[in-house]
Amino acid sequence: MRQRNLMRSVQRLLPDGEQVRAASYGYSRHPWTLAYALAAGVAMFVLVGVLGGYSVQSRVLLGGIAAAIAVAATTQYRIFARTTTGLLILRGSRFRLAATSVVKRAGVETEFVPVGGNLITVEWRIDGVIYSVPKRADSELAKVLADGR
Repeated sequence: MRQRNLMRSVQRLLPDGEQVRAASYGYSRHPWTLAYALAAGVAMFVLVGVLGGYSVQSRVLLGGIAAAIAVAATTQYRIFARTTTGLLILRGSRFRLAATSVVKRAGVETEFVPVGGNLITVEWRIDGVIYSVPKRADSELAKVLADGR
């Protein structure tokens, strides 16, 4: 279901006659994401404390919410798609798995190199940027790269 929606969202952005063959997604975080999240959380904790009337637990909760928003704001989501004419890199939606616009057509010179990973994600260097690709999406990325690479 999720993959079908992703494929449909990519297809909507393609010109007539071009078909999507495979699609996967990944995300990258700004190098200072942790600092931004910490600053937003602490600022919210202090601000709510200055306003008064809130328990420490409420202040911690609101600080955590502010930190989560900062993390979401500093994360870039990308969709990698194989079409009948080549590879595409598309901008992804923040809150659902869907392509929103085409960033670029990836040429032969565009690098797709696995650089590490852990139990949850595989890290890929794609066009000079490190993207985290969830393990469940890594097999789809292999399909994207299978044709013509």
